[in-house]
Amino acid sequence: KRFAAGFDETGVIAMDKEASRFAKEVTFTKELDGVLGHIQQMTNQVPILKQILPFVKTPSNLALQALERSPLGVFGKNLDNFTGKSRDAVRIAETRGRMAMGTAILGGISLYTMTGNITGGYHPDKNVRQIQQSQGFVEYAFKIPGTDTYIQYGRLDPIGMLIGVVADFSQIYSD
Repeated sequence: KRFAAGFDETGVIAMDKEASRFAKEVTFTKELDGVLGHIQQMTNQVPILKQILPFVKTPSNLALQALERSPLGVFGKNLDNFTGKSRDAVRIAETRGRMAMGTAILGGISLYTMTGNITGGYHPDKNVRQIQQSQGFVEYAFKIPGTDTYIQYGRLDPIGMLIGVVADFSQIYSD
């Protein structure tokens, strides 16, 4: 009975706005607004643009969520939530929690990357890249210490995107 109360009479459309918002967020299908919303509208209105930008909503939402889980997440729409100005306790906690966890994870990842147990992309220098490939280097992966086993993290979005950025920056910094 409680389950049925969450949907309209057809049983298809969810009635709980917060549950719908959360579902769209975790499936990266939240409606885009601003510049990204205009880009999505243009690709839908001008079919030839689908050849250049076949997917807009999901990749944009992935990138936006990755940014929200970093120190940069304080800027933009999240500023009022971060400072408490919005007075919405749920959004304030959500925003602060995401940024705190994301920042802590990124800090730990950057330290772990310096040990060589998290890899970024291949080196841009062709000679170094060939050496990496001959030694079994796997790009964008966690290396299990003491072994030659790598586990790629590319599908751990949105946090996997940030791990890759940190790993790449660490590699650039070490060069």
